[in-house]
Amino acid sequence: MRQPETGSQAPSVKISYLVGSALGHMQVRLLASRRFPLFRRFLGHRSWPYDVCRIAGTRKIGMVFDVGANLGQTTRLLSRFFPGATIHSFEPVSSTFRELMANCGQLKGVHMHATAMGREPGRQTIRLQTLSELNSLRFPATNPSDPGAVETIEIETVAGFCEKHGIDRIDVLKIDAQGADLDVLQGAGHLLQSARVPFVLAEVGFVAGDVTNQPFEPLHRHLTDHGFHLSGFYNMFSYGARLARLGWCDALYVHPEALEQWFPDRPGAA
Repeated sequence: MRQPETGSQAPSVKISYLVGSALGHMQVRLLASRRFPLFRRFLGHRSWPYDVCRIAGTRKIGMVFDVGANLGQTTRLLSRFFPGATIHSFEPVSSTFRELMANCGQLKGVHMHATAMGREPGRQTIRLQTLSELNSLRFPATNPSDPGAVETIEIETVAGFCEKHGIDRIDVLKIDAQGADLDVLQGAGHLLQSARVPFVLAEVGFVAGDVTNQPFEPLHRHLTDHGFHLSGFYNMFSYGARLARLGWCDALYVHPEALEQWFPDRPGAA
């Protein structure tokens, strides 16, 4: 997930960011606590990992994929909320992957993979971006002879990875593929079709012509066609005069049939 830049901003904006960041860390500590209750109707849409636990009716989340892990910002968050889970984090760019390993290598249950997830397996040469979190399959290299600005990365599919590693379901599939989130979902194949993914979290954009974010409408249509319901928006980035426009955010989707199948004892289950 992208973080706000503060280097060239006004002091008041920096103070607002620092205060907001401190409050955010306090909220994470509270909501991730084993002792904090999972309310059915209270504190919803404050934190998507908390809502996953709240909707599932348990903190016992078993299998989590962090697709587009970058430096491990979300991997560390997931490890805190789901300490008993097996977490597979995927980051294809070698320099970023090394930082991911340094940041998350000591976390229990976390496995890191130097590969991208896409619609089909293969290899692709991409142009590297100045900000590592903007690297994407959406930016193919136009001049592969320039070794300083491009890298050839490996691509797997979610379904292929699961078959290779004997994984029969993914409790939480988090995707931040900078515009290629729908490709990742299309590579999940039978896992979506057979209700083996209860929760999907994807970064979506709402600005026409924005190539750095996955357009909301085609991703929403794909997931609803597979039986998912939109549950909520998180980490919303607004811009423009008086912040009147929504640029992008994280969208959480829930599959009711998968919930019944994999979390049948949750409070309020039929």
